[in-house]
Amino acid sequence: MKYILAMSAFLFMFGMPTQSQAYSSLEQEAMYIATLKAVLDYKMEDEKNLKRLERLRSDRRFNQKLEKMLGELNNKKVKFGKNKKVYDILVKAGKDIYNTLD
Repeated sequence: MKYILAMSAFLFMFGMPTQSQAYSSLEQEAMYIATLKAVLDYKMEDEKNLKRLERLRSDRRFNQKLEKMLGELNNKKVKFGKNKKVYDILVKAGKDIYNTLD
């Protein structure tokens, strides 16, 4: 519930576009990333996922592998290699979710 309120507050603060108001592509990407994060946060609290996530959080091997994978990403090099591919996947997922919920 708190994630719905957070998303509502986010949308209220930045306003929903009217049909005459268009977002730049960078603003749209940010909107899709924000949507993805809000939905992920909300779904992580789902009772069905909560137990599995708690198990994963205590799995040392999984956490080490995840740390290693995240170590390959670099926010300063968003436009190159794996960073670009991961970013594009995140934006596409956020766009799909945004369009589904809209």
